[in-house]
Amino acid sequence: MKKTNLDEHSVMELLDKQYLEAEGQNKVNYWDSLARIIMEAIESRHVQGLSQADLASIMKTKQSVISRFENMGRKPNYDFIARMSIAFGHVPGMTLYGEHMAVVPQDKHQFVKHLSTKEGVSPQKLVEQLLVDAIAAKEAKEDLLIGISDATEEFPLSTVDVMAGPGYVAGTSEPISREIGRRQKPCKPVLPQPLPADQDANSSVSSQILAENTWQYSLSA
Repeated sequence: MKKTNLDEHSVMELLDKQYLEAEGQNKVNYWDSLARIIMEAIESRHVQGLSQADLASIMKTKQSVISRFENMGRKPNYDFIARMSIAFGHVPGMTLYGEHMAVVPQDKHQFVKHLSTKEGVSPQKLVEQLLVDAIAAKEAKEDLLIGISDATEEFPLSTVDVMAGPGYVAGTSEPISREIGRRQKPCKPVLPQPLPADQDANSSVSSQILAENTWQYSLSA
């Protein structure tokens, strides 16, 4: 059995290019879904190493029926598409919201099955949740960028400067540490005071330690 190398992504890119360049896009929309299903069928056949006759046998139909379908010689009904999906080991799917639909590439199917088994959900539910999470993350990022843009316009002199870079003062090339150093007031050291003559040696040591701690505290204040 001879296999044909099929680059599905290149074909899909060609279909998208033809769609964007087409004058009657509504007519293209009508046939686009069928064209994609045919491409999926051909791809699945080659991935699973099936001939048209093999697939026809599984679907309990004739090889000529599969050939006409792959060459767009017949418009299949739902029963035909559903039986073909099941023959390939998949679950039939259909939606009216084609412009919002996404299909996992063939080379990611096994990974999705692995994740769905691990999560204890169906592959369809997992894919839907991953898609929703990805869109929500994009939406949150977009809202954050809009918020930063609005804040920058409202407070142009704000010390918050997203372009300043970490560790630098907004609107300057000065490091924050240098700027803080300029703003700090010099501290006045507290020097140890001489002890009265009547204090004993223990009191002298205690007072000396207290004075040293006061000196250190003043320098770090």
